[in-house]
Amino acid sequence: MKTVVPLIRRQIRRRAAAGVLVVASIAAGCSSVDDGAVTTATDAQAATSLAPGTTTDASAATTSMAAPTTVAPTVAPTVAPTTTIGVPVASGPCAFTAPGTSMTYVLDGRLYELAADELATTCLAELSGPVSGPVRWSPAGDQVLLGSDLVMDANEIRETGYLAENSGVRWSYPSGKALIAPAVKDGALLWRSSANENNRIDVSFLAHTDVAAYHPAGKNILAAGMGFDGVAGVYLASNRGENARVIATLDDPSTSISEIVVDVSGVTTYFVHDHND
Repeated sequence: MKTVVPLIRRQIRRRAAAGVLVVASIAAGCSSVDDGAVTTATDAQAATSLAPGTTTDASAATTSMAAPTTVAPTVAPTVAPTTTIGVPVASGPCAFTAPGTSMTYVLDGRLYELAADELATTCLAELSGPVSGPVRWSPAGDQVLLGSDLVMDANEIRETGYLAENSGVRWSYPSGKALIAPAVKDGALLWRSSANENNRIDVSFLAHTDVAAYHPAGKNILAAGMGFDGVAGVYLASNRGENARVIATLDDPSTSISEIVVDVSGVTTYFVHDHND
């Protein structure tokens, strides 16, 4: 079953440093698809509101007071004790497991998990070298991006096929069987299997893609950049780059959107708009 919602376009005003784009969710009763599958049709979605952010400068007031006639004795300030979480010395080999409600981080060539109560630290993996960027777990929690150029699972660490300096690498949804990112060289949107870097597909639906992200249901990709018709903005397409349509436009094509993410409900898209000023 497909639901068609009227499309309402809104311009992203230059005054907005960040914005929220509300997109109609995929119709109830339509199950999500495997992000590695090819789809030829997608549910119609529409931008229903676009609220530019505003900033407010706060002014401070100062009040002059007469100097006291007496001087209080100097008292050393009380300093609160500092608590640090130390990394324990591993008593055995590291064991790769999907983290739960915890934080993971890389330190001294190891991937660690810090429990939510901050009382226990576990080594998940020994790494072969430095990590080029943030640690990002797949939606299923069975793989982890170590920067942009390496991905690890319980069996191995392998190359993603993306350059280490590519900051736009993101997981596909809902299972994380693939990765997407705009190419550093020409802004083409590239899909790659997370298990095999040579399994690569160009899914571009823009003349130049600045940033892209999967919809949580796996049926659609949202991307910001320049369309083939010269219109700059946020676009929505299938997970293979088909049936692309613009859902919001930039009033100044010389500016760009540097970050885009869809919340877990699939209804709201958040973005950061760089105004070059």
